Amino acid sequence: MSRNRFYYQQPLTSKKTDKELSKKVKAIFNDNYQSYGTRRLQVALRKKSILLSRRRIGRIMQENG
Repeated sequence: MSRNRFYYQQPLTSKKTDKELSKKVKAIFNDNYQSYGTRRLQVALRKKSILLSRRRIGRIMQENG
């Protein structure tokens, strides 16, 4: 295996973690009267030591309607 290929490999996110993150995002969203957007959700998740990008939070919200 070449050196650049070794360092390029990134950990893949599993469906299990996506489901767990989806539950956490839903919980925060529903606890705040369904008024939080991606930016406020990102801040709330960051307070719980969960680092996600706004884009990923947006995708999770879009998947869940």
